[in-house]
Amino acid sequence: MTEQTPPGNVPPQGPPPGAPQGPPPGVPQGPPGGYPPPPPAAGGYAPPPPGFGAPDSLSIGDGLSWAWNKFTKNVGPLIVPALIYGVILAVVGAVFFGVAGLGITSVSEYSSGYDYDSYSSAVEIAPWSIIVYLIGVVVLLVAAAAMMSAYIGGVLDITDGKPVTIGTFFKPRNLGAVIVAALLVGIATAVGSLVVIGAAVVSIFSLFVAVAVVDRNISAVDGFKASFDLVKNRFGDSILTWLVAGVIVSVSAMVCGIGIIVGGPVALLFLAYVWRRLTNGAVAPLTP
Repeated sequence: MTEQTPPGNVPPQGPPPGAPQGPPPGVPQGPPGGYPPPPPAAGGYAPPPPGFGAPDSLSIGDGLSWAWNKFTKNVGPLIVPALIYGVILAVVGAVFFGVAGLGITSVSEYSSGYDYDSYSSAVEIAPWSIIVYLIGVVVLLVAAAAMMSAYIGGVLDITDGKPVTIGTFFKPRNLGAVIVAALLVGIATAVGSLVVIGAAVVSIFSLFVAVAVVDRNISAVDGFKASFDLVKNRFGDSILTWLVAGVIVSVSAMVCGIGIIVGGPVALLFLAYVWRRLTNGAVAPLTP
C-alpha cells in the first residue's frame, strides 16, 4: 500500500532545474565564512594607534606635543649628530669660501689737482675664485643632503616607534635620490627667487620632498610628485605646517644661534608627524 503525505505536510521542494542559487538579486552577500578580511593594499600603512584621531586627520597642537615628547625622550641621539653635522658644514664652508675670498681684491685710485680731488675704488674677482666658490656651494649642498638623509631616517625610526641611538643618525638612507632632490630644490629655489614670492612657493610645495624620498625609498622626481600632490590636496594643513616649522626654526636660531640644535630636530619631528598623519601612515604613541 502506498503511503500518502497528509494534506498540509507537503515536503519542501528544491529549486526547479536551471533556477539561480543563493539569495535573490539585490540582497548583499557577505564573504565566505572562515576567511579573514583581505590584507591592506600594497604600500599601505597600519592604522594609527589609539588616541591620535581618525586617519589623515591633523591637529597642529597634537603634532607639536608629539614632537616635543619624542625630542625630550631622545635628546642625546637627536642633538649630538646635529652638533657634529653643524661643525662639519661650518669647517667645509670656511675652507672653500675662505680660499675663494683670496681671489677678491680691491683697487683704489686717488688723484688731486689744483681745484679738485678724485677717489675711486673697484673690486676685482679672479676667475679661479668664482670656480672655487661654486664648487664649495655644490660640495656643501651634497654634504648637507647626505646628512639630511641620515637624520631624517633616524627621525622616521622614532616616528615608527623604533629605539634609536646616536649611530642611527649617521646611516644615510636613499642617498642618491636625496642628493638629486636637494640639487633640484636648490635650482628651483634660485629660479623662483627671480619672482617676488617664487622662492616661498617652491619651499611650500617641496615641503615633504626629502621625507617622502627617505620614507618611501623613491626617486627624487617621485618625491617631488608626492610632495606636490599632498600640498595641493591638503593645502591648508600644509601651509600651516610650513609656517609653524618655519617659526620653530627661526625662533630657535635667534637664541644665540645655539637654539637651532633644539628647534631643528623638533621641527623635523613635527614635519614627520604631519607627513605620516596626512598620508595615513603609522605614528608611534607618546612615550610616557
